[in-house]
Amino acid sequence: MKATKLTPAVLQAADMLGLYGAELARILNVLCSDIGLMTNGKKLLETGTETRERSICFLEFYELLGKTLGDDEVAMYHWLRAEHK
Repeated sequence: MKATKLTPAVLQAADMLGLYGAELARILNVLCSDIGLMTNGKKLLETGTETRERSICFLEFYELLGKTLGDDEVAMYHWLRAEHK
């Protein structure tokens, strides 16, 4: 997937899950300021980086969670915020 498509897809998935920028930064192993730059279109997820690989894994997680919960965004949000034992 091209960086011009991957970056907005990751940001949209994070938004739909109700993630804060700091939470997404931790998932992607980047600085919070990097998330801000991505949101403003000033930075893309570059090919061949660990951040890009983490982004792809995050999108795969989002898709699997959606399939598991019938693409119910509210259920996906609550599952993510729930304590799992």
